[in-house]
Amino acid sequence: MTSMKRILVVDDEKSIRNTLKDILGYEKYEVSDADSGMTALEMLKLAEFDVILLDIKMPQMDGFELLAYVMEHYPEIQVLVTSGHSIPVNKQAAFKNLSVLSKPFLLKDLNQQVGQLLERQSDGGKLYNVSPAMFLQLIDMEAKTCTIRIQEKNTGKLGILFFQEGKLLDARMNGLLGEAATQEIFSWDLISLTIQNDCPVQEKKINKTLNALILEASRLKDEKAEESKTTRPTQKSAAPPDVPTSARSGRYQEICRRLQEADDVKGYIRATQPDPQWKELLDQIIALGRLFQAGSLIAAGVSNGTENDAIIIPAAPPIAITIDPKCPKERIYRLLE
Repeated sequence: MTSMKRILVVDDEKSIRNTLKDILGYEKYEVSDADSGMTALEMLKLAEFDVILLDIKMPQMDGFELLAYVMEHYPEIQVLVTSGHSIPVNKQAAFKNLSVLSKPFLLKDLNQQVGQLLERQSDGGKLYNVSPAMFLQLIDMEAKTCTIRIQEKNTGKLGILFFQEGKLLDARMNGLLGEAATQEIFSWDLISLTIQNDCPVQEKKINKTLNALILEASRLKDEKAEESKTTRPTQKSAAPPDVPTSARSGRYQEICRRLQEADDVKGYIRATQPDPQWKELLDQIIALGRLFQAGSLIAAGVSNGTENDAIIIPAAPPIAITIDPKCPKERIYRLLE
């Protein structure tokens, strides 16, 4: 899904708003409009915009008040101010990267200005259909300073991340801010993103590491999936709680059967049994695998420096195969596929 650039036109004159919407819509931008600064603020809470086209002279909240708010709370949005009067030098100096278009203006000048703002916003390039976790970890490793706009491929949801020297300072996703926004963004499976090679945010509002945030989002995603499974109606009677799920499903018996029939490995096997103590480790491995889109986990090999090694199989509870360290583990992995 390629994201159409979104523009918000803020002007108290309806005829001007309609004209600008027609012009910019013809250029294949997605254009929304607001008749006042207060209306614009409400719209900013509900949707993400790339550019704001802002009239300075408006009743109630004028353009400068709205501009100050946008610069503080939405610093990644490019703003193009339109005015029939010259903007005082001190006003221009107060707002970083302020772009001004004097009224009356030519349509080609409007399109040129908007195009330049969008180029500035995406000067770091674009990527489509990537794994969010893998890319974001590269940002961390390369200590990159940037603003990243992310769109989830299937739903079209939009989010923004702010990085300073590889450290995640803040995030926003619609009405969510900080860590709450990262939990939503990092749970997305496939994204497209635009990179802007600067970061207008200076204050660090997220204190956890990027890896910790990604793992937390993965854990919450898994919990929601499990809750969804448990709330689905089923006509089968639940087995008694003291019977392991792995045994009820037949998975445990099937593994035992395969190992018993494998003459080349059964002599290396010390024991095979359900073992809940491995659940936390498996959860961490599964989360990391999801980060790098490694596919489903079949089994995990564990060597702890003792006289025995182990192969742990995801199940509820996990199944542990205790083996001699000389055992050809690859053979067992093939048996488990």
